[in-house]
Amino acid sequence: MIGNLFKQRAHYVFNYTPRFYNERKERLEALKKKYENEQLAPSEIKIPINFRASWKKNKVTTNSSANMRIAIIIVVLVLFAYLYLKYLGISFF
Repeated sequence: MIGNLFKQRAHYVFNYTPRFYNERKERLEALKKKYENEQLAPSEIKIPINFRASWKKNKVTTNSSANMRIAIIIVVLVLFAYLYLKYLGISFF
């Protein structure tokens, strides 16, 4: 009786089975198993290298177009500020 006072109760064990079925995950796992042992052709190995090169090239063109856009916005804002100040009677020239 005294031993039962100080003993902790055993935790409950539940038999949980998830109800959610992910068809996409199952399909991907099946494809992974199917193509797991196949070797890649040399042309397929070069694809990530070309992908990295094209990514860098695209990033450079994106940066240059973003810089051009910022420059155009600044020019337009300066023009509007000049015209606004000119018509208020404040002139710089």
